[in-house]
Formats: sequence, structure tokens, C-alpha cells
Amino acid sequence: MSKNKLINSVLTVLFALVQIASLAASSQFAPTATQTATSTPFPTATLTQTPLPTDTATPTPTATAIPPSPTPPGFIKFNNGGFSLIYPSGWNITSQTDTGFTAKDDITDEEFIATSNTSNQTQTVPQMVNTFTKSLGQYYGSTIIQTGQVVLGNNVKAEAADLLIKFGNVRTSAKVTFVHQGNRDYTFAFLCPYGTIDMYEYQTDLQNIYISIHLFSQ
Repeated sequence: MSKNKLINSVLTVLFALVQIASLAASSQFAPTATQTATSTPFPTATLTQTPLPTDTATPTPTATAIPPSPTPPGFIKFNNGGFSLIYPSGWNITSQTDTGFTAKDDITDEEFIATSNTSNQTQTVPQMVNTFTKSLGQYYGSTIIQTGQVVLGNNVKAEAADLLIKFGNVRTSAKVTFVHQGNRDYTFAFLCPYGTIDMYEYQTDLQNIYISIHLFSQ
């Protein structure tokens, strides 16, 4: 190899080394790309409209018609007389006006008389007894055994008298009840064969009639 070629080869190698070193230096000090912070957007709040509660009309409950109570047997009412009552089952009405009636049990011979008359003054018990016995028609006297009070329907207190009534030779026991209310006199009389008025059956009928009596204004 000639001297010139050797020099050229050495120079070529040196040049190559310089180029490599230069490239290495350039790579080491090359500006590094700056990472740009990417902002992550906050999630956008989505407004969801909640529908307001709809006013739902509450249906008005339908009133259930209550059937009227059946009229009990023996119920009788006198609008002109201002009273009503219930007489025992099996009794028969023997007479009736627009202010009163008479009912009787043909088996036991019990009888009930109810009357109502206009009156502006209260009578004494003897006066009321006299008025009642005169209304019976032909009779031969009466005797007041005892007097007291009884309670009718609606807790109305009434004067009462136990009587012994004579119809010829026939004696009859009676319990006569008197009430003055408003402008009316009410008389309720229970008659039965003499000596039987205290019997349980008769007392039961009488008490049931008493508690069923209701007085009212006309």
C-alpha cells in the first residue's frame, strides 16, 4: 500500500468517527418534547327533571244506603195524637180513632187503651182517674189502690194509679198512666181480669208497652 492511500484511509476512519461522535452528541442534547397536560373535562351534570306528583283526585266514597228498619209487629203511630207505641203480638185492635185506640188479647182477656186529648192544664191523679173511668161508659165505680210513677220511652216519667174497676158483678184490675206534655193529656190504661195484674206474663206485656211509648210534638 502506498503512503497516500494509507493516509486517506486513516483520514476516512477519523472522519467517520467524528461523524459518529457528532451524531451522538446531537442525540444527547436534542430538546425533549414537552408533554402537554391534557385536562380531563369534569363530567357535565345532566339535569334530570323529576316530574311533580300529579294530583290524583281521591274518589269520594259513595254513601251506602241503609235500608230502613222493618216496622215491628204491633207498631202504631198517631200523628194527630202525638204518640206511637208497640202493642203485643197477637193482640187485635177493637177500636181506633185518629188520636187513640183499644187493643185486646182475646185469650188472656188483657186490654190496652191509649188516648190523647187537647188540654191546657195538668189534672191531679184523682181527676185523671175520674176522667178515664167516665170514658169507659157504663160501670159501677172504681177504687184507687195505689199511686206512683212509671217510666215510658225516652225516659218520660208518668203518673200512674192502680185501680179496681167494677162492671156490674165483674171486677177488673187496671193500671192507668197519665202524662201531660205540651198542650195534650195522654192516658194509657192496661186492664186485665181481677187478681192477675201482678202475674209475670201480664207485667211483661205491660212493661214492653211502656218502654215502646214515644210522645212527640205535632
